[in-house]
Amino acid sequence: MRPPLVTFSDEVSEASNAEGTEFGDERILECVQASPRDIEPGELVTQVMTAVRDFTVGEPQGDDITVLVVRCRGEAQI
Repeated sequence: MRPPLVTFSDEVSEASNAEGTEFGDERILECVQASPRDIEPGELVTQVMTAVRDFTVGEPQGDDITVLVVRCRGEAQI
């Protein structure tokens, strides 16, 4: 199975905790890499969003937060 395409708005990586530390691209990558390879896209979105909420612990959201996960099923045909 191919890995999913994961894209997100800047507020996902820029979400900050009380100390002002940003969630960052590395934490997003860790969430994706820690998930099962066959995870459903919606479940992966939930995992990333939960990780962001757990990290920010109630800090106000500065902007929109969007995560999109796309999985290609089947073989590419040209």
